[in-house]
Amino acid sequence: MSDSTAAGVAKARHLESLALESARIVDDPYAQYFYTGATLVSLMGHRAGVWLFDWMMPGIYDMLIARTKTIDELLRAEAPSVQQVVILGAGYDMRGFRLHHEGLQIFEVDQPAVQARKKAKVAQIPNLPSASVHYVPVDFSCQLVDEELRKVPSFDPKAASLIIFEGVTQYIPREAVASTIKAMDSISGEGSTFFMSYVDEQVQTPEKVVGAGYANPQKLQQIISYAAKLG
Repeated sequence: MSDSTAAGVAKARHLESLALESARIVDDPYAQYFYTGATLVSLMGHRAGVWLFDWMMPGIYDMLIARTKTIDELLRAEAPSVQQVVILGAGYDMRGFRLHHEGLQIFEVDQPAVQARKKAKVAQIPNLPSASVHYVPVDFSCQLVDEELRKVPSFDPKAASLIIFEGVTQYIPREAVASTIKAMDSISGEGSTFFMSYVDEQVQTPEKVVGAGYANPQKLQQIISYAAKLG
């Protein structure tokens, strides 16, 4: 199982963390530990790094940072009223550490191989603050999320929860998306919040993406489709 998407998103967070504090939208001091070439990116700096990112994948950087910021603010707002956070397809997400809230339980659900690589990387990060982060390996295509979460002693299926389903739905079958939503509904207590990012299926049709009369709809649609893969 490749971790290239998770690494790409971590790179975007690292780049944004290099911006001046007054202009920084997202701050993730741990993102640099999850992709190759972080030292070079740090030397390039924020402005040059973002320019290169945009040159290679127009629009992707802004989308990733905006999505990250939106979910960060949602977690901050919901933290006082929920007991636990479930991050589905967590990848190299480090919200459990960088947005730490005392007593809040964090359950990271992801593919076993990706999660194993993450745990190995996390173990190498110096001065990492303590946090109640629980790793739950799940293959969304053949395992039920609710069954695996119920096996974790600290998970409470009746507690108010924040469920984050970010940048995952475009990678798994539609049936798996539906079953995951249904499974989470069965183990979410009163007062829970569910956040999901998704990609409109019309992205696969060039004319519907750019409208009639566009000179080269296929080329632009390829760029947008790539963006869609990142959620």
